[in-house]
Amino acid sequence: MFPVTLKTLTEMLGAVPAGTVSHAESIVLSGGTMNSAAARRGDIFFALPGQNFHGAQFAKDAVSRGAAAVVSQHSQWDSALSELPAILVPDVVRAMSALAVWCRKQSAALVIGVTGSVGKTTTRQMIAAVMTTEYKGIQSPGNYNNHLGVPLTLMLLDENSEFAVLEIGASAAGEIASLAAVADPEFAVITRIAPAHLDGFGDIDGVQRAKGELAEAVRSDGILFLNGDDQRVRSMGSRTSARTLLYGQADDCDFRVTEIRAIDGAIHFCVNNEPYELPCAGRHQVNNAAAAIAVGRTAGISAEHAASALRNCLPAPGRGQVVCNTPWTIIDDSYNASPVSVKASVDHLSSWTSCRHRILVLADMLELGEKAEQFHFQAGEEIGRSGIDHVLLLGDWADVVAEGVRSVQGSRAQSKVSVFRDLDTLLIMLDCLAGYGDVILVKGSRGMKMERVVNALMSAAAALPRKAA
Repeated sequence: MFPVTLKTLTEMLGAVPAGTVSHAESIVLSGGTMNSAAARRGDIFFALPGQNFHGAQFAKDAVSRGAAAVVSQHSQWDSALSELPAILVPDVVRAMSALAVWCRKQSAALVIGVTGSVGKTTTRQMIAAVMTTEYKGIQSPGNYNNHLGVPLTLMLLDENSEFAVLEIGASAAGEIASLAAVADPEFAVITRIAPAHLDGFGDIDGVQRAKGELAEAVRSDGILFLNGDDQRVRSMGSRTSARTLLYGQADDCDFRVTEIRAIDGAIHFCVNNEPYELPCAGRHQVNNAAAAIAVGRTAGISAEHAASALRNCLPAPGRGQVVCNTPWTIIDDSYNASPVSVKASVDHLSSWTSCRHRILVLADMLELGEKAEQFHFQAGEEIGRSGIDHVLLLGDWADVVAEGVRSVQGSRAQSKVSVFRDLDTLLIMLDCLAGYGDVILVKGSRGMKMERVVNALMSAAAALPRKAA
């Protein structure tokens, strides 16, 4: 963060001194955190309200770990805060945003915003990997893509930052517009529009309107990068005065993808006749990579450097990462699930050829509203048309997915589909089914906690003697 004194911060936020701030002009702040356990020397500790506790209860711990100041709400003042370098504001989240806007204005970094229904995290990581080959910069840590994460990411900017890649998420209308107003992006990338968070958006038209808020927020002298293979995304060019560039497989794309070849998890392709390779899997990753190439090449990155970055760009944990290769291959895609990402996972698993069996472990997709049954049945149809050998289904919608599989495969599905109501029984069945040389992909919405299946598979693999597949 750009250093700022506590006195300046107090004035900037219109805050009220509450504790030992008699020498506020000499207290220099150089970072921000909302986790007291992660507080470092010079940090501002933002005491946020939680479901069970208020952050003010952990302010003393944050200061003992090095935090130089505490920002809390007026309503949370007590004698404990009076003993600390603390200032009070009406709303801590708004204070975080105000500081983030200040950090953004201090920086000359190229700010790149990324949103979409699927592919945000992977695309953000690929863009950062490409940009890092020639520039210094930052990206959103982990899943810092909301009203807390975006401001905290902007606080990472300093005098050395030449770029910042910000993942911008939303679960309701207006959220992206609010975050984009803080980030003020010069470049923006929109990946795909698909059914996700329908409880908040209502329907896919609502998703499209919300994600398009980023298109409207790009500076007029900036650039909007749109997935040219998604008609809903492509149409967002009409919502901006910025220059628009298309990436994808369509003939008119400015960064056109051709010659895609996927073999056992590796994928090769060309963009504008330049060869690229991903060490991870799935044809759905190609357009994410194309977005990163488009941004990088536009920012002056050479094709050679972009290709080198992507060759070494592994998926984030839980997003299609291969976490084990022997005695079986485990593909951890457990972070989340939507209709589009489930189809991509099915296609990905089907592309594996050098294996004994292809096994899919799939749990419910959540937050799909009144269309949940339809989307789960369609997922079953996708599985039925695929080359997957076995599918183990878990959750309230498992029977519907199984029905979708049977609608395609008929009696052949009998020996391929298993439905479970609890995880323990599924794990017993999976332990019996998994064998040397199998490829097992684990998928499900975040609330289904499918990382438990990944952990169980890894533990079982570690306990087996090694032998050739």
